[in-house]
Amino acid sequence: MKTPSTLALSCSVLLLGIGWAGIRSVQALQDPPAAAEKAVDEKSSDAALGNKPAAESSPEDKAEADQLLLEARSQLLNRQSLQADMQQQIILGERRLEAAGTYLSGSFPKLRLEYKIRVGSMQGSLREICDGTILHTEKAIGKFGAKDPDVVYTRRDVQKILAATENTLNLPVASLGAEMGIGGLPAILASIDRCMIGQRVTEEEFEGRKCRVYYGGWDPVVLQKYQAGLGENAKEILANLVPFFPDSVQVYFAADTLLPVKITYLKNEQSDTGAVTGERAIMFLAFRNMTVDQPVPPTSFKFVLPTGRDEVDTTNDFLKLIEQANTSMQTAPAPGLKK
Repeated sequence: MKTPSTLALSCSVLLLGIGWAGIRSVQALQDPPAAAEKAVDEKSSDAALGNKPAAESSPEDKAEADQLLLEARSQLLNRQSLQADMQQQIILGERRLEAAGTYLSGSFPKLRLEYKIRVGSMQGSLREICDGTILHTEKAIGKFGAKDPDVVYTRRDVQKILAATENTLNLPVASLGAEMGIGGLPAILASIDRCMIGQRVTEEEFEGRKCRVYYGGWDPVVLQKYQAGLGENAKEILANLVPFFPDSVQVYFAADTLLPVKITYLKNEQSDTGAVTGERAIMFLAFRNMTVDQPVPPTSFKFVLPTGRDEVDTTNDFLKLIEQANTSMQTAPAPGLKK
């Protein structure tokens, strides 16, 4: 198995850290012609991370947004269990890539995530199971309808990775993990809290359910440190990363329980002069049929490796990536973001 590249670091530490589950699966499943398409506006690939922010919010609006996120995070971490059906949609221009599956979490960081995705003539599935110590991953990719897809099994020591992230220098996922698979919804909210600034709270409905909606935009300090940490390969990384990079996030919390029922990532739309004219959704995660604090069989978080299969330990790969990113951010200058 190849060691993750610098670009993989960028995507996994930042995008997956804020809940971009499945982006690697989508890239791996793309048919060659589709992968070569320009799925987003050409102007985006020349822009730096983070475009102009939305209209400035009042201190009271920001405080309300921060308080909502804090309360929701606290309640979520106190849940004994959470089960839900999960749907993800990634919007690349006119292409809509969908994945569906199930989400189950116990006491942090116990987790079971399963979903399937199809892109063109390819299909794939992902299964992640964490017993609180080891995260096991099973990825299968192959032609649609194939009986024998390629399957890869990996494992990583969650506790070692969590310990390493706690000592990093303001990485977006420093508090709870380097991927969604480590912390699930608590990790998503923690990462949003760390690298976004709350702008306002609105009241809206999602599928007939009253919600309080947190709206946040990137913290420019985090973006500066991240861009500085990309080092000498920054231009190449940005060219690949920016088209998939959100500018803001909306989190729909059920008004009665404060459970997150939908997370939408938005990208700014720009005029020919570079002025921000609006926003468009580029990815969302929806959680339906939620049940909380119900008994969960201990076997739900048990993984059994099929007989005759090998499981690759990727713990050191992630530890090295975290160390490299932290070193880069400590030593690199922090230039202002390009316009």
